[in-house]
Amino acid sequence: LSISVVGRGMIVFFSDHTSLLISQLILSPFGEAVLSTGIYTVALKRLTTPRTRALAFGVQYGVLNLAGAIADIAADALRKHDFLLPAWVPLAGGATWSGLRVHVAGTWLAVVVCLLVVIFFLFDTTLTPLDENVKFTSSPNMRVPPATLANLRAHATPLQLS
Repeated sequence: LSISVVGRGMIVFFSDHTSLLISQLILSPFGEAVLSTGIYTVALKRLTTPRTRALAFGVQYGVLNLAGAIADIAADALRKHDFLLPAWVPLAGGATWSGLRVHVAGTWLAVVVCLLVVIFFLFDTTLTPLDENVKFTSSPNMRVPPATLANLRAHATPLQLS
């Protein structure tokens, strides 16, 4: 995400040829590849149970399509206008931006928000089955020691045990 933030930020805030080439040929492809559906697929497989996986994929796919549709509508509406930025805007105050640059700035802000969510709220979680016979198909073969499994069962809520 941090590479994507830098790449999109260069598109938004720089106008020179070299910066745009670096952004478009080096930073953005790598940043967007890391953000592509592959990482979401791995995350969904790792952070869901077999019972909830189909719903998680459906929600992820629906949100992805909705975001794409909204982005297309917004880009089409914004491209017809130029915007004079207020003087208080950091790095670009008083400048006139095309509608498409404003649109890319909006996507840059969205990626910045995602990065902040990842930094402050995302934790590495491993799902441990409470039943010895359950195996998550996408997880490595985990052998949980019996004492640890008993401790997890003792502290599990009734919903987690069902």
